Amino acid sequence: MTSGFVALAIMVLGAVAPSAVGAVTYATEVDWNGKADAGWDGNGVASQSRKDTDNALGAPDQVGVNSVSFLSLGRGNTAVFGFGTLFRGVATVFEVTYTCLVGGSGFCTNYPEEVQVYAGTSYAADSFDLSGFDYIGAVRNGSAQGGASFALGGIYSYLAFVDASPAGANRDGFDIDSVWVEAVPVPGAAVLMASALAGLALTVAVRRRA
Repeated sequence: MTSGFVALAIMVLGAVAPSAVGAVTYATEVDWNGKADAGWDGNGVASQSRKDTDNALGAPDQVGVNSVSFLSLGRGNTAVFGFGTLFRGVATVFEVTYTCLVGGSGFCTNYPEEVQVYAGTSYAADSFDLSGFDYIGAVRNGSAQGGASFALGGIYSYLAFVDASPAGANRDGFDIDSVWVEAVPVPGAAVLMASALAGLALTVAVRRRA
């Protein structure tokens, strides 16, 4: 009887529906397989700053004309982001392309760049193995200058971005300034757990008296 009640309590907690909109949570970690000498600054000079993975973490920066506060993936490279929480619903990525001329295709026509987006529930650091990830869709840099959002079909732990930019002179691939997701909230879970434990204690007490 007691073990059955505990199982029921666990089932109740597992059935708690998250709210319609979770808290916005920015990426806290990133695993990137690019090279530190692959980037370019606004004058076409090799830039180490664009290869600092910390640039893609946290909230979007106020990017100026000569800012390098973003991570350039490099053509064909992959970056996997973690958020320290489960997430679902909608995710958003912010891209930076100087003097972007947005075309009808969603590209910056002067510097067209694109990423393929994947989402997964588990990931081994430094493996870049996306075999267990779901394909979400493609994002082009013209549509992501102020943030491009995309819907997720499940609950995940990681987002992966694989550069699929066209070839061209001085191209360093999709430039990520920030990524955010909607964390999965579990409202009232603590209250439910407390109630379940209190009910368990009451059941045990009643059975002892009987």
